Amino acid sequence: MTPTPDPRGDEASEASDPTVDDELHAGLDDDLDDDVDSDDAGGEIEEDLFDPPWSITLAVRLMWAGAVLTLLVPAIGFFSVDSIKANIAAQLREQHQYSPGEVDSVYQNLVISNLIFALAGALLWIWMSRTNGAGKRWARTIATGLGMVNILAFGLSLNQGDASVVQLVLSGSSIALAGTILVLLWLPDSSDFYYMRSLRR
Repeated sequence: MTPTPDPRGDEASEASDPTVDDELHAGLDDDLDDDVDSDDAGGEIEEDLFDPPWSITLAVRLMWAGAVLTLLVPAIGFFSVDSIKANIAAQLREQHQYSPGEVDSVYQNLVISNLIFALAGALLWIWMSRTNGAGKRWARTIATGLGMVNILAFGLSLNQGDASVVQLVLSGSSIALAGTILVLLWLPDSSDFYYMRSLRR
């Protein structure tokens, strides 16, 4: 009678075979490496969704340029002291309140107020650049409101006619800058960025 082969013997021999063990370990290592690589790739894709798009990056840089322009407007005024004082004197004569001391007093108050507004405006530009760059949705709403107010204020300043040509050019450049920034903030890529950042928080 021919003896029946014991299947357990074959399994035992395969289990004790070092070549089979090495192949099994190698397969498990490859699977683990694939899982790690897929997790890393998924993490990189997820992080890319939270990175600012080109429109936000450009808007932030333009906001810093706006801060510089805001500081330049009153600085230019120091180069046209005589014309500013002449305008002040003409207004005081119309009000029958003219005196050299009164002209100097009004001019000093004008310079101080312009510097305060310029510093506040520059800080506001910087604050908006940081908050919008961080993807805060409320910051875009505030930036939109401030941009509209600046455009209206510039239109009103044109009717007064007190500013010099250089100051009007700088103010007009700042308004054009604000309009460009608002367009960038409301592009579809920017809206997606604000939405993704809101989910992250």
